[in-house]
Amino acid sequence: MYFKKVDVTGVTINEYQIRVGNKYCIESQQESQCRLVQGDFQKLDENFLGESFDAAYAIESTCHSPDKVTTFKQVHLCLRKGGLFAGYEWVLLPERGYDGNNPEHVRIKEGIEVGNGLPTLATAAEVNEALVKAGFEVLEVRMKLMYDTMKAIRCKFAK
Repeated sequence: MYFKKVDVTGVTINEYQIRVGNKYCIESQQESQCRLVQGDFQKLDENFLGESFDAAYAIESTCHSPDKVTTFKQVHLCLRKGGLFAGYEWVLLPERGYDGNNPEHVRIKEGIEVGNGLPTLATAAEVNEALVKAGFEVLEVRMKLMYDTMKAIRCKFAK
């Protein structure tokens, strides 16, 4: 075992991902400290008690949320005081050149949305605003340009 004191619970709404992920946990003999459960990130309080986790992360998942403030509030509720939340998302970066009046930019944006089953992409500023409204203190933001739409965020639980 690589991380003897770590316990990881993955949450996804996708039953297939749960089945395959838990199979990998068993095959790697990590099932006692690593598991996937089915859940809706808009309703994490239905699966977990408040202040259940020291840390949480999201990888290209909360961009699927129709209401980012609700999603981030649910993550916030699950974190213990001082807990950290990190993630990366598809976002629009007008400050780096995205122009909603440019047909080519809009075509690329809509292709990303359709190809990834996303609602309308938010800007980085909108994601940061949602995090703050949910109770997070944004500690660090890193922009990784990939078609001017990727960003990484790291937040600290502020209660």
